[in-house]
Amino acid sequence: MKRPSAGSDPARLDPAIPGLAALLDPVGRRRAMEKALGSEVLGSPQVEYARYKPGVSALFLWKAGRPEGGDARVYAKVYAEDRATAEAGRAAARRREGEPARFALLEIPRAVAYAFPLDAGLPGLRRLLAPDGLKRALARSRPDRKGAGWRAKARGSALELVRYKPENRAVFRIEARWRRDADGAHERETLYGRTLPEAKGAAVAGIHGALACAADVTVPRLAGFDSGTRTVFVGALPGTPLLESPADPGGFRSAGAALAALHRCDVPLPAAESGAGRIGRLRREYAALERVGEPWAGHALRLLDRIGGNVGTSIAVVHGDFHAEQVLLDGGKAALLDLDGAGAGNPLLDLGSFLGHLRLLVRSGDLTEEQAGSGAEAFLAAYGARVEGLETVTVLALLDLGLSPLRRLEEGATERVGDVVEEARALLEGPALVRAGIRGDGTIEYEFERRTPVGALRRWEILAPAGERIAHTDPASFGPEGIRTALDPGALSAILRARLPGGSGVVRTDLLSLRPGRRGVVRARLADGATLVVKVYAPGHGRGDWPRVSTGTGAPRLPRRLADEPDLGLVFFEDLEGENLSRRLGKRDAEADVRATARALRIFQGGPPPARRKDLAGELAIAARRHEAACRVGGPGSEERADALERLRLLAGEAPAPSPGRLHGDFYEAQVLVGPSGIAFLDLDLSCEGDPALDVGNFLAHLELREAQGNLEPPRAERLRASFLDGYGPGGPDLEERVSLFRAVSLARLSALQAIRPGSGPLVHEILRRCRESLACARR
Repeated sequence: MKRPSAGSDPARLDPAIPGLAALLDPVGRRRAMEKALGSEVLGSPQVEYARYKPGVSALFLWKAGRPEGGDARVYAKVYAEDRATAEAGRAAARRREGEPARFALLEIPRAVAYAFPLDAGLPGLRRLLAPDGLKRALARSRPDRKGAGWRAKARGSALELVRYKPENRAVFRIEARWRRDADGAHERETLYGRTLPEAKGAAVAGIHGALACAADVTVPRLAGFDSGTRTVFVGALPGTPLLESPADPGGFRSAGAALAALHRCDVPLPAAESGAGRIGRLRREYAALERVGEPWAGHALRLLDRIGGNVGTSIAVVHGDFHAEQVLLDGGKAALLDLDGAGAGNPLLDLGSFLGHLRLLVRSGDLTEEQAGSGAEAFLAAYGARVEGLETVTVLALLDLGLSPLRRLEEGATERVGDVVEEARALLEGPALVRAGIRGDGTIEYEFERRTPVGALRRWEILAPAGERIAHTDPASFGPEGIRTALDPGALSAILRARLPGGSGVVRTDLLSLRPGRRGVVRARLADGATLVVKVYAPGHGRGDWPRVSTGTGAPRLPRRLADEPDLGLVFFEDLEGENLSRRLGKRDAEADVRATARALRIFQGGPPPARRKDLAGELAIAARRHEAACRVGGPGSEERADALERLRLLAGEAPAPSPGRLHGDFYEAQVLVGPSGIAFLDLDLSCEGDPALDVGNFLAHLELREAQGNLEPPRAERLRASFLDGYGPGGPDLEERVSLFRAVSLARLSALQAIRPGSGPLVHEILRRCRESLACARR
């Protein structure tokens, strides 16, 4: 997983630890380093590691250059309670005569610092790194070698620090050289050494020794244990990390089979952390974060309460910290690494940890949704587990692993942890309604999404005017006919090779949207890294002509139509680059984006129009049909909406005659991309000839909807509306009146679409209030 550099998040200063702010400051960390080393360092120290325990302590490992050459490491620890003085006293007692101190009680409140390799929690580290320390540790750990006449040699042996977590563990890669005095023979071997806290070293050595006897379980070979330095030596394993080939489900299958073998093995091990123990630990952390003022900490505590004891009671040999980075692949078989937390425990916790880690890899950008989903499915299939029932342990893993950015005090940790808590909440909730629509014949469509440990699952429901309800989870169940082909990379590749000779094959498809029985939109990812968009229509109902690209400064880009497959209703389009305007409305440049969008719309409307037409009477008829459907299911606001539609009918007859132009036909912020090449318009299926006020009014109505939903603050929404009208340019009082009418029609239609959603009453009434305001503007 990508590790953002540690730093200071201003929202993360803990008042219970008064010295924390000073250690986050670059000047404070340099002074602390120099005091512990007793010498100067070069430049600003780099943060290599941080460990924050809310309301308890914070630890930082720093690295900086020395004036005489080479690097130095120092770690500092700051407490909520005054424990630093006692720690400094113990360090002074351990100091040997003539040695440099390599520790310091800092001027920072309740803080102490140690210079590597002095470590309060790893007393063997200094012995291991002393002259001849590695040679002596190897000799003590390998009595079998000594009995066979072999001696560890200091010359030729090498030790490289791989990972260092102060007071927790230091991991070294070791090239060991051995000599047999009897015949002068030499041998070399590659080992990994783990220097651990006093009680933990022997326990980890015992775990490796016990698992070496387990059938079908591959773990690093225990080479020896040195009690003098508390270092466990294990052999290096061949292979490549699982995440080097994330698109290959075979690696995930191997990981699932390896974990199943571990859980089946019958060896005596000490107890691992239990589900109740993990919940208790997380409750303490989130309670401390709630006291600090983190807004999401209370939500996490409520999730932990919901989980309670619902994590299973089975006991097996478990890894204890299992995730994709702990798996090494060699010849189709997986080896398990980092067994410090292994023991007798709940096997479901290992499954949840693996699945939760995949979700975090998606968030960090190390895996795509497709890779994580297919990998999780392959892993569970090989393990022999169903995804149902794993939600609680995956949530528990997310709440634990998801705290890592904050435990490391990374920049932006508050927002990132909050997002993970929200994802965890969604896993425990039922399906969420993500879209509701109404067809021209009054059929109501619902799309639901349920979050699962293997990704999002969709369900579509159709409510016919006669009251019949049909539900499907297969997007091809409703049609259109070509949707199954569009989602099949092999079938789509064959069509593309025929229609676009020389093109690259399709490696993956993603369903972007589906209007059951009518239209689907699929993004196809090609082998050469390019993408294109496939629109799927009911055969014979595909878009005929396509708007020609406008020219001139500020003109919008339009997706080029690349090819058709009429028999299946497939149309291939260029996939334009850019960020959707919907996601930019809350950003700093939103007003400029909206102004540029309006200018692009004005230019687009000056182009040659298609043959089909739209007018106010037609838009009123659509709004009326949406209203009838909402009334049929008992949606709120029926009387207010009926009154608004009647007023619109009266005003429509008095509206000034427009000068027709080319319209987008369904123009709002989600149909706009903002990219490096300017503004682009999407989804031109409804492009037509008509009153330009229709596009303007519809766009403004959707800004009203965003504001009514609480997604835009009122002052920002007002500035965005003003920016759009300013960018569109003057149109005279007639245009303003017509915009108000179309804005009111769109708001009436949007109120009906919201009314078919459960619990939408307050929002519907607010939209209709805005509709009445727009009608009042039209009357003026």
